[in-house]
Amino acid sequence: MEEQYISVPLNCRYFQLKAEGQARAHWYVLHGYGQLARYFIKKFTKLSANGIHVTAPEGLHRFYLEGSSGRVGASWMTKEDRETDIANYIQVLNALHHNNERANDKLERVLFGFSQGCATAMRWLCLGDVSFDHVIMWAGSFPTDLPLGEVKAKLKNTKLTLVIGDDDEFIKSQHIIELQDLLDQANIEYDLLRFQGGHHIDEFTLLKLI
Repeated sequence: MEEQYISVPLNCRYFQLKAEGQARAHWYVLHGYGQLARYFIKKFTKLSANGIHVTAPEGLHRFYLEGSSGRVGASWMTKEDRETDIANYIQVLNALHHNNERANDKLERVLFGFSQGCATAMRWLCLGDVSFDHVIMWAGSFPTDLPLGEVKAKLKNTKLTLVIGDDDEFIKSQHIIELQDLLDQANIEYDLLRFQGGHHIDEFTLLKLI
């Protein structure tokens, strides 16, 4: 048996909220495992009311969340053939970014990742042809396959903010301590923002970030 690949054009879905009034920033928001961009972007509606464009790309893999019917979610990758999936979504996100930035090159650029979207965001920052003014990692962590030196270099002129709920069922206290130790050892500067809540996007805390 021989494993082979073929390259084909892809139609990749994304959703946008246009800024109300004069735009001042453009946020790229990457959803978590099992979410769809059309619903995820609704969590950022108040950003558009504050002069922010919001773009929410969707993971390339959609699936039924339970069984073979019902609600559908999307994923950025799984453990199967992960390198190919990473290369594919980096290519897609690069194309989306360059298409959008032709008209918005003077806006502040913010990269926001939630849960699985955090690892996707950090890989895109390090492996893609992009740069951002601010990276926000909400309820997630760095992918272990990225060298910290490379991460530090990419974040040299970029603000990094970590956001974690006190009652997050997936991000425990020990995980937070280990993440902070990792960043401190690599001399990567960051802000840590906590809120009372679980594994979700808290609107009040989100508005603090703008």
